[in-house]
Amino acid sequence: MLGGIDFGLMDPETYRDMSATKVITADTYDDDGYPIDMGLMDPRLGVIDPGLECRTCGSHSGSCNGHFGHIELAAPVIHVGFTKLIRRLLRSTCRECGRLALDDAQRDEFRDRYERAKELGDDEHDVLKAAVRQARKASTCPFCGEPQADIKHEKPTTYYEVQDVLSGDYSERIAAAMQPDEEEDDPGTSPQELADATGIALDRVNEIMAGEFRPRKEDRRAIEKALDVDLTEEDMNKLMPSDIRDWFEDIPDEDLEVLGIDSEHSRPEWMILTVLPVPPVTTRPSITLDNGQRSEDDLTHKLVDIIRINQRFMENREA
Repeated sequence: MLGGIDFGLMDPETYRDMSATKVITADTYDDDGYPIDMGLMDPRLGVIDPGLECRTCGSHSGSCNGHFGHIELAAPVIHVGFTKLIRRLLRSTCRECGRLALDDAQRDEFRDRYERAKELGDDEHDVLKAAVRQARKASTCPFCGEPQADIKHEKPTTYYEVQDVLSGDYSERIAAAMQPDEEEDDPGTSPQELADATGIALDRVNEIMAGEFRPRKEDRRAIEKALDVDLTEEDMNKLMPSDIRDWFEDIPDEDLEVLGIDSEHSRPEWMILTVLPVPPVTTRPSITLDNGQRSEDDLTHKLVDIIRINQRFMENREA
């Protein structure tokens, strides 16, 4: 009796272990019509032509089920099927230490709610979404104290870290906020008064007002409070797939359990591909047209595109 089916992700090493050959060329057949080694129709991936023998299992066409190969990607690539989950993990975990931005009490609460939802047959995804929303509220990491930035997702697979940074026109904003306002009966603020209110030396205040010195974070906050002015602007730092992979590698297994992820079978960094499996030849057989020419399967054509782009990227990076 079948008790259930578990689905998960495969790690890069499993792809390599199950692979019969590494595929490095987009060519399929040579001038004599024989499959090219380490190409997309390599005989180690299975055979479809009568008379050819599979170099992996030794079987002939009709008896060989085919074997997977793999492509080593020149750079990590985000799996488009997991963009929403990637966004949730980026928004709920700390970039510095990888921990879920929930304190111990909150983690225990959401873990209990998740288990209870499973037992009662309720939708556990509602609990997971609630945990992400709660973690996203944290302005600093409860474990390492690092400030947390918001994450913006630009479809399909681009992510930005949104941070507040010192505005380029900070000196002009300070000067405008110090001006008197007759309508509000506000006499304005002098540099000396600003220095007294913030605890910043007068010479330093004058340098900041002149744009000659960028105020440190604590000084900026003191000036903003004293003048009731915002000196920041939004800055978007694009996260590369390699950045996201490094980030996810730091997430502990126990934090993934709170989010309903089985870390044994589905580590989050595996959603960022570094190895691409190549399906067996038998799943994408070529056909011979009436004029004797071969016509390749659409999947093979797409793999050809991937290999060529991969090679071009590698060449440009090394140039």
